[in-house]
Amino acid sequence: MNHFQHIKGNVAGVLACVLLLPCLAWSSDIGVFAEAAYSDSEIAVYIYTDTKSSELVSFGVNLGYDPGDLEVVAATKNESIWHFRGSTQDYPSLEPDITVPGEAVLIGGYHDTNMPASGVTGSRKLIGIVTFNRLTGNIPVFSLGLARSGDFDNFVDVTGNVIEQTAGAVVFDVTVKERGDANQDGYITNTDFFVIRSLMVQGEFSCFGDCNGDDVITNADFFCVRNKM
Repeated sequence: MNHFQHIKGNVAGVLACVLLLPCLAWSSDIGVFAEAAYSDSEIAVYIYTDTKSSELVSFGVNLGYDPGDLEVVAATKNESIWHFRGSTQDYPSLEPDITVPGEAVLIGGYHDTNMPASGVTGSRKLIGIVTFNRLTGNIPVFSLGLARSGDFDNFVDVTGNVIEQTAGAVVFDVTVKERGDANQDGYITNTDFFVIRSLMVQGEFSCFGDCNGDDVITNADFFCVRNKM
């Protein structure tokens, strides 16, 4: 069998997980997941939501980390999706809170006066990105959960329903892999070339396929992967 035909056969089964959809099959209404891609010196954590039926008007997540291993560089929210939009201007929302070592808290929401009955729904809706410097050679470990507990409402839909009040309605997951491990199997091999190629063709983004960390999938990522092999 031709070597590259064999690789293509192996990669076909993972593309659905790598492109567009997380590999978890959410049984909950809301899946919140972080994809953390590291290099020798830094790590970037991309936080997404997947919704089955709810249209979200708010979110609140807390990304936990070990401050002995990592130092926060920046945290940003995806204001192209999550914004409060009036008829003539956008209104500010809370900035990410990175003041407490060991946690990064992102709280935000959505409202558009032109579409007051709509919310955010669908797969891989980017909440925001948190970037870190690595202080040690340890593989970073993260936790992901609600921004605040108690009386605070984190995930609310367009009807006013507080989703996390239903047990199991919101689930969290974190995947940590090296940049260039595009198929997320723990190794950097020829298979990753085919996944990166598929990302390019479909115009999709994966931080694991973004080997050189420039936030776009291009031919430069092929060379980056080759240099790591």
